[in-house]
Amino acid sequence: ITSQGRKLDSLTSDVRSAKLQNQNNVEKLNESLHQSESENDELRSELQRKAANIESLQKAMLQTQHDRTEIEKLRRQLATTLQRMQLMEKTNSTLHDKCLIKDQEVASL
Repeated sequence: ITSQGRKLDSLTSDVRSAKLQNQNNVEKLNESLHQSESENDELRSELQRKAANIESLQKAMLQTQHDRTEIEKLRRQLATTLQRMQLMEKTNSTLHDKCLIKDQEVASL
């Protein structure tokens, strides 16, 4: 009976040790899980910030492309306006020359 009692005590002790070890392992796993969740939250936040930055950059790129198109349109308008101004200057010069000739004709009468 004593031998069986010692075996029972030994088994009881082993079970207690195993329970304690299991509790320690569960606590460590819970801590690890909590740490992983915190890291995941940080990574999720960083990912959301980067996604927002990408979206902002895409909008800026679209705006830049729109601005380039608008600038090109304005350049063409400016070139057309400059050509019209040069033509008007040439016409004005011709009219001025004709006026001078007429003034001379009138003066010679």
